[in-house]
Amino acid sequence: MTELRADPSGARLRFAHPVDSLRGRRTTLRLLLVLSMLISGAAEAGARGPSRNFDSRIEHNRNFVSSEAARDTATPPTGASLTRDPITGAIRSMVNPTGYLTGPSPAGQDLSAAALAYLDSNLALLGLSKSDLEEIEVTDVVHSPLTGATRTYLRQRYRGLPVYGTQLQINQNRDGRILSINNSFMPNIRRAGSGRSSEPLLEADTCTASAGLHVGVESGFRPKISQRGRGPGRRTQIVWEGASPEPIAAQLMWLPIRESEMRLVWNLQFQTAGNQNFFDFTVDASSGKVWTRFDGNRRAQYRVYVQPNESPNHSTPPGPLDGRTLVIDPADPTASPAGWHFVGNTNMRGNNVDVYDDINSDDLPPELGNPPQAEPDCEADLTCDFPLDLNAAPANSVPAAVANAFYWTNTVHDIQYKYGFDEAAGNFQVDNFGRGGIGGDHVAVEIQDGGGNCDASFATPTDGASPRMQLFTCERLNSHRDGAFDTGVIVHEFTHGLSTRLVGGPSTVSCLNNLQQMGEGWSDYYALAYTARAGDLGPDPRTIGTYFFGQSVNGPGNRPRPYSTDPAINDFSYASINGLAPPHDLGSVWAQVLWQMHWTLIGAHGFDPDLANPVPGWAGNQRALFYVTEGIKNTGCSPTFTDSRDGIILAATDNFGGEDTCAIWQVFADFGLGTDAISGGPDSTTAVNGFSLPIACEVPGNASPSITINSPVNGTSFPEGQPVDVAGSANDPEDGDLTTSLAWTSSVDGSIGSGGSFQVLLSAGTHTLTATVSDSGGVPASSSVSVTVVAPPPPEPENLPPTVTITEPANRTKFRDVFAEFSGIASDPEEGDLSAKLIWSSNLDGVIGQGASIEASLSEGRHQITATVTDAGNLSDSDSLARIECKGSCIAPTPSAAVGCDGMLDSGLVDDVCGICGGNGSSCTGCDGVPNSGLTNDACGVCDGDGSSCAGCDGVPNSGIVDDACGVCGGDGSSCLGCDGVPNSGLIGDACGGCGGDGSSC
Repeated sequence: MTELRADPSGARLRFAHPVDSLRGRRTTLRLLLVLSMLISGAAEAGARGPSRNFDSRIEHNRNFVSSEAARDTATPPTGASLTRDPITGAIRSMVNPTGYLTGPSPAGQDLSAAALAYLDSNLALLGLSKSDLEEIEVTDVVHSPLTGATRTYLRQRYRGLPVYGTQLQINQNRDGRILSINNSFMPNIRRAGSGRSSEPLLEADTCTASAGLHVGVESGFRPKISQRGRGPGRRTQIVWEGASPEPIAAQLMWLPIRESEMRLVWNLQFQTAGNQNFFDFTVDASSGKVWTRFDGNRRAQYRVYVQPNESPNHSTPPGPLDGRTLVIDPADPTASPAGWHFVGNTNMRGNNVDVYDDINSDDLPPELGNPPQAEPDCEADLTCDFPLDLNAAPANSVPAAVANAFYWTNTVHDIQYKYGFDEAAGNFQVDNFGRGGIGGDHVAVEIQDGGGNCDASFATPTDGASPRMQLFTCERLNSHRDGAFDTGVIVHEFTHGLSTRLVGGPSTVSCLNNLQQMGEGWSDYYALAYTARAGDLGPDPRTIGTYFFGQSVNGPGNRPRPYSTDPAINDFSYASINGLAPPHDLGSVWAQVLWQMHWTLIGAHGFDPDLANPVPGWAGNQRALFYVTEGIKNTGCSPTFTDSRDGIILAATDNFGGEDTCAIWQVFADFGLGTDAISGGPDSTTAVNGFSLPIACEVPGNASPSITINSPVNGTSFPEGQPVDVAGSANDPEDGDLTTSLAWTSSVDGSIGSGGSFQVLLSAGTHTLTATVSDSGGVPASSSVSVTVVAPPPPEPENLPPTVTITEPANRTKFRDVFAEFSGIASDPEEGDLSAKLIWSSNLDGVIGQGASIEASLSEGRHQITATVTDAGNLSDSDSLARIECKGSCIAPTPSAAVGCDGMLDSGLVDDVCGICGGNGSSCTGCDGVPNSGLTNDACGVCDGDGSSCAGCDGVPNSGIVDDACGVCGGDGSSCLGCDGVPNSGLIGDACGGCGGDGSSC
């Protein structure tokens, strides 16, 4: 393999958080270290502004080759091909170019168990050890009802933490044969993690600041931890006002660097203001270095119109005349059983899609932020028929644009459902109807988005979270076009969501971040396939984005070359990626080879413009779309062109009896993607052409056998216990009739018979019945049909009522100035314990709580308390306490806040009245007992006094000297006593000795 190439883009240094504004000397020192390191790193990268993706491991590993890759002595199993990762040394993929790695699994064996057993027995061949699988977890097991194939996805963990970007994918067909293994596990993980601490030196908020600096985030605020996680991964939430409209998610992970080297990192995911970027970062938890940055927004630069019309300019009559068509009931009942609109709604909001204009660029749907006119209303009968003026600015035709985007996004959803992008595979739906996957994730489509020009994007989170499609307008020179009228743009963007969910499984959305990935190529191909018309020819030049960019129908578009099977128009080969810029120009090379395969299959099987109904005809263009979709599912993380080629070959080998396998191999080989092509690795933009075919496709005259299944008919149903007639035939151009050699299997019952016809009893369930045969040259073929065996419904059991018993308190309990506590038990013969559904009520206060036990607030008085429960069959029972009394106040306590003022969950700490976390208020309470009054005791202990109350009559505080009763300081009062002994009475003895007398007595 050739050496890896560095990402040439850099980071803008615009960071509006001065270091001295951060609290705490320790934080300041840490951030100074981080900023100095990042400024140095950014200077190396350049200063053109951030590109979508960045991976410093590419430059770090320049000229590095693992010891395993250097000697590469691995011997593949017979018929298998191995590809080794030059950086980690592990085997990246193991595949049989024209067949399977194993035979079928034994009847009744769990497919996932068979997959894991095969992995366990081939660890050494994959360059892995037992210890590398000690902490693996199964992230997804995705079964495809369309083909019967199952894909098992494993993720690596080490010391309790996920290992970023590691995945091992095992692909199996309907009867358990291993199709291929895609591997990005870190080999010798113990050695790579030896000596590495799993405790971060830097916290998540500091590393978030580093990530913001890396992409030039501007905000007047600093990131703050709002919820601190516990446990090994420390899942943490960060709020960064002005930088991200949503909380930033952070958790600790290990990042593989190269053979025997990993780093502890914070993995951060956040949107920038205006939702223009959906970044996934890994930031070194010790140094703050940004190792990787991936933007989940898939951006494109083109737009189209209605199937098969590529745009208003391609319609009849062409724009600016109105060439639209009023279609009636387009929703597919299988893909969209509840229709496209929510029940009772006449706006364009439904189970698959929510479309609205975002001219003000606030990224909010009308119900949350935009004015009402941003979401046009259809008529009561759901006739969404709005005027269109293509001569005026796009803002004059918002309702028509919303309706067009709503129709097209739903149409692609429904069509792709028929090709395997269903609920289990991670498609976009609010309600999954019990058919697998996680719901709650319809596509939010923002048309005429005010946040950009001449662009589009699609941000795809994991299954269960809604993606966002942004369709901008394009204003150039004298042209102002709306991307919502460009079918190619809508299909292209939707395909980004499809490929992101399918590569690596619906729980992983970071698999298409390497340089040689084919995301843009897949999206271009789907846009071409959806807008192809009957009468088109392979050599006809097809371009992307002519309407959107204001060009004529035959304009140059915005790709390096038009797509065409004529080498005079497009002479790309695999090696043409050398020097082309990823992702769009490089991706156009992949789209070109898919377009050539598309026309090869049309030549063999014809063309059918009805993409929505491929069964039973499966014309060439429908097969091509199927092989590409199924091939994406077979493709592992960080794919190269050769990896995705193998995914398509596996799909062809395992379906339609393998009859297209060698024809597709011929297309790839002619393009330079033969068995001897050299990819250079996931991040290489240099490749070496290879034009060789597999041996099985080189045998002259040995064509694949063909199989015809006559009975049962695909899609039919049978009651359980009825014999099913099975009949078919097989023929080979060289060997003749092979019908007696047919082997028949069921995906439910295993082997069910052999030969051309027989009867069989099948178990209840949905069966994929497969007939297989091989010719004398060992070339295999198979064909399948799906049937359903319906078990009789069980008799409806009698619904018995539930029972309720109040266990606490006893009747006649009195509560005085305390809240009331009640407990009870509810059980149902059919549903079991229903205690959590108990409804508690008072004849005075109404409903007072729900659950097995409650703390209730009661008003003063005598209450009759009743506990009631109702089962699913609407039968009820209750129990009562006739006499419960409340005296005084019986108010239940208010629960404490979930997050304390210290940022810890359930710590119970709150700020006191003085603003001190967990304080008692004493630091700011005045001597009058009032917080923040500012009053203090004087020297004499008097609140707010001036000291006069304790000063002696001599003027000295606390001297203890006071005036006597006669006003003399320190006196004893003798100087003013009257003869009656009373101070200051003024009485004195008269001449006769009488007190107060007049002397008359003497």
